[in-house]
Amino acid sequence: MGRECGGCTLCCKVLAIPELQKPKDVWCTHCAIGDGCTIYKQRPTPCREFDCLYLTSEGLPEHWYPARSKMVLASELEGQRIAVHVDPARPDAWRQPPYLGELRQLTAGGGRQVVVYIGTRAIVVFPDREIDLGHCSEEERIVTYQRVGPRGAEWHAEKLHKDDPRFAA
Repeated sequence: MGRECGGCTLCCKVLAIPELQKPKDVWCTHCAIGDGCTIYKQRPTPCREFDCLYLTSEGLPEHWYPARSKMVLASELEGQRIAVHVDPARPDAWRQPPYLGELRQLTAGGGRQVVVYIGTRAIVVFPDREIDLGHCSEEERIVTYQRVGPRGAEWHAEKLHKDDPRFAA
């Protein structure tokens, strides 16, 4: 696409890298903030395989540049879900125009799922509302589903333990 990281190193802060014992929302010790990775040629597999959607999605407008938006977008569940990793220093960034409106558009018509992560807090975005699931542990998985109610089909979200048989279904 021709886009580059430039001076953005936000993924080095908001993503966890177990191989480096690096938790979410803490700067990686190998990151030269605003410059890049100091161990780039020897970086671990999760760093090598990470695809920032700003770099790989042609349709994503320039205002989503992570250093500007304070959010890193990534694909989950083989492209069925967009994970929005928000810089904890700007936890409200995703709610600001035009971001929330664009996230809602992505979910319209049963399209992609969108989950906003602020630290370990997970918020599922639907076209008409958000569901705050609170703290989500490594042992929990987020599921979304439709349920028919008195007002027709409505989207719901909940977190399940990874061993819950409903998760496998």
